[in-house]
Amino acid sequence: MDDKRDIIDEIKNFKEQFPLNAEDTKKAEDLTRELYGGKAPTHEKEEKGEVLASSRKRNIVIWCVSVFLVCALFLAIFLPLTLRGGNDLKYYNYEQIKTENIDDISVFLNDNELACKYYKGSAVSSTYQAGYIIETNVLAFLQQQSLVIGADGFDTIELGIVFVEGRFKEFDDFEDLTETMEIDGLSVQYLQEEQANGSCILYASFRLDSLVYYLQVTTQSAEGKLETYIGALA
Repeated sequence: MDDKRDIIDEIKNFKEQFPLNAEDTKKAEDLTRELYGGKAPTHEKEEKGEVLASSRKRNIVIWCVSVFLVCALFLAIFLPLTLRGGNDLKYYNYEQIKTENIDDISVFLNDNELACKYYKGSAVSSTYQAGYIIETNVLAFLQQQSLVIGADGFDTIELGIVFVEGRFKEFDDFEDLTETMEIDGLSVQYLQEEQANGSCILYASFRLDSLVYYLQVTTQSAEGKLETYIGALA
C-alpha cells in the first residue's frame, strides 16, 4: 500500500518539476491508478458534479417556462372575458353623445339597415331619437317615447335599443335591477319603484337578437304591463 501511494506521489511531484502539458500528466496518473489502484481523479468528480448541477438547472428552467406558459394561456383566455363584463364596459357621459330626432322611424331603420324591434301599438304620440358616439360618429342607440291610453289611465313608455358594447348615462336607472322573470321566452331583469302620487315606474332590461333593450314604463297600475308592452314590440 505504501509503495502505491509513493508512486502516485512521485508522479504528482514529477509533473510539478517538469513542464508537461495537462493531457500528458492526466494520462500518466490514470495509468498509474489502473496499475496500482486508487480513487477516481478529482477532475472526474468535478465533471460529474457539473453534469448533475447542469441537469438540475435545466429542470428548473423547464419548470419555470411551463408555469409561465400556463399563466400566459390563462390570461389570454380569461382576461378578455373579464374585461368584457358589464361593469367594465366603457362608460359614456352625456357630453360624449350627440342625439338627433328621427322623423320617420321606419325609413331610418331601412336606410341604416337596422334590424330591431320597437313599440308599434296604438299611442297618442311617439317620438324617436338616435344617439351617436361623438368620437367615432357611430350609432350607439335609439330611443322611443310613447304615450299610451290604457284601461286604467295614461302610460308613458320609454324604450332604449343599444347597438354597441358600452354603458351610457341615459340608461343609468337600469344598472341595479333586482328581479327576474320570463316573458315570451326572454329573461327579463326588472325593478318596480313606487311613487308618492300612487303611480309606479317599471324598469326592465333584456337581450333580444344580440341587442340590449331598456324599457321604462310609468303607469298607475303595474300589473301585467311589462308582459303587455314587451309582447307588443315588433
